[in-house]
Amino acid sequence: MSAPVQKAIYDKLKPLTYNPQNALSVDPYHYLATFTGEFTADIAGTIDEDIIAPPTDKAITTYFTLLTTNSISGVVSLDFPDSGKVVNRLYASIVNRTTWGYAKVTGGANEKLKLRGVNLDAGAKVFVIVLYTTG
Repeated sequence: MSAPVQKAIYDKLKPLTYNPQNALSVDPYHYLATFTGEFTADIAGTIDEDIIAPPTDKAITTYFTLLTTNSISGVVSLDFPDSGKVVNRLYASIVNRTTWGYAKVTGGANEKLKLRGVNLDAGAKVFVIVLYTTG
């Protein structure tokens, strides 16, 4: 193949590799924002935190989540409470970490993503990772 033909093909394909809407993108998750945080249960073993708030009139869509704790009891939940949509659950008496996997959940406009922990060990740590978009 001649150099001019190779260049013509390259020039046609190059935009595809940098287009976030295209399946040929090298990093298919580069458009996702990342939230990470560690939270500590109070003396009663509870956590109640709004962890991500969308811009005005926008909604959060979660794609991947991870919950892990050092507690040996209780439940950790990640939800959109206004719309009642469940994003993730961790039952600490059974397992200390939920799996990392694709689960697309969209909250309502202006709805915050809430982390709750109940009946955890006092002072227990909960670590959270969320990959998400707003729009």
